[in-house]
Amino acid sequence: MKIPFTASARTAMLIGSENFSNPEGAIIELVKNTYDADSPCCYILFDGAENQYSDIYIIDYGCGMDVDTIIDCWMQIGTDDKQNHIETATGRIKSGAKGIGRFALNRLGEQAIMYTYKEGGNAYAWKVDWKDFNVPGKRINDIMADLETVSLTMIQEKLLNLSKHFKISLPIFTKGTILNIKYLADSWSEDSFDHLFTSLQDLIPPFDIPSFQQYLYIAGNVNYGKIESKSYDDFDYKVSANYNKDGLLVDIQRNELDINALQSEYRGLFELDDMKRFPFRLKDFQQESFQLHLRLSDLSGIRDSKLLEKYATKLGAFRFDFYFVKNSKSDINSEKYDAKYPYRQFSPTHRRQWLRKNIGVKIYRDKFRVRPYGENGDDWLHLGDRYSQNPIGAGQRMGGYHIRQNQIVGVVEISRLENLYLQDKSGREGLQENEVFSIFPQIRNLLGFVGFCL
Repeated sequence: MKIPFTASARTAMLIGSENFSNPEGAIIELVKNTYDADSPCCYILFDGAENQYSDIYIIDYGCGMDVDTIIDCWMQIGTDDKQNHIETATGRIKSGAKGIGRFALNRLGEQAIMYTYKEGGNAYAWKVDWKDFNVPGKRINDIMADLETVSLTMIQEKLLNLSKHFKISLPIFTKGTILNIKYLADSWSEDSFDHLFTSLQDLIPPFDIPSFQQYLYIAGNVNYGKIESKSYDDFDYKVSANYNKDGLLVDIQRNELDINALQSEYRGLFELDDMKRFPFRLKDFQQESFQLHLRLSDLSGIRDSKLLEKYATKLGAFRFDFYFVKNSKSDINSEKYDAKYPYRQFSPTHRRQWLRKNIGVKIYRDKFRVRPYGENGDDWLHLGDRYSQNPIGAGQRMGGYHIRQNQIVGVVEISRLENLYLQDKSGREGLQENEVFSIFPQIRNLLGFVGFCL
């Protein structure tokens, strides 16, 4: 006899609460869904009053859903739709794949209403009360969501009312989806909104920015609005690399020293034998950048070369940018020491403020952040350990300088198409720790080239 598996209705509640440990992560998951829907933008609106916010609206102008999509994809837990259809109509690589993102609604509030319209079809209102899933003895197939046909005009009027209420100008709704979460599970404060705003800024990478704009509006609060991506433009050294089956193409930019001072006051330095070879010649500094073509096996400090050889082909293409940013004018805060080197002038106060917000190396997949890497300075590359093993200063010997973790800002970009073995954990917190991931952090050894070039 064969018997089927079943699931209790409470399973849905567990998916929502355990996959999204905080409301911020749940909102980010829903924002990713708007990107996957090919929307050019996403609006996040909080309605209510301070400490008593009652509703969240997440609005997109993407493809919308017809009744078949609602039933076969939206209502199916763990749907493989995004797994089988990786690209959108405009060529975006979808960020989702697990088929559980809609349970972020459960994490945020007790009830959810969705209005959606796909061109050429009917408009729909979908409603669910998550309390129904907590009834003892209920199976998940016993729980029903309400679905009714509505008019497109009704949805447009609702958005017009929201525009007036929030005193903003929302685009005209001709297709897309509106999510309304009611009876919120969390209290939202000014600090919560500040943290959410920063997380949304970090959601997309500062390079190769996708055509996707985000907005955050809070009723009665004028401190928020369009979310601009943050660029990294005040650095001392920048190491950029593209990796593929042919190896690493590395570009190193120098921005630490005053080139005019090198050419005048320090010209005699370049008569030394050590300064007559690439990349230490005066003309190399004048160009301000240079390129290297390497293999992963060329990197110093590889812990397990056999493991690297076995799995490097499975790693897949990726790219990254690492920024070395000093937070003071010298490592020992001495005017005499500072005078030894022709440093370019900068504001230490401004840099320290910027580093506090951006410290760490973040991972992005298909234009979206993979948490928790780089979260609050998370040192997943173990740069602190690397420095503590050999904490010599920049002037000790050529090629031996290890940069401190609190001086590094970085971004790594991977893709579902290229990095098949770097997959999300089901809990959304990080990548699966398999053999391929075990060699991925060894890209940190490229940071040695920053020390090599000081």
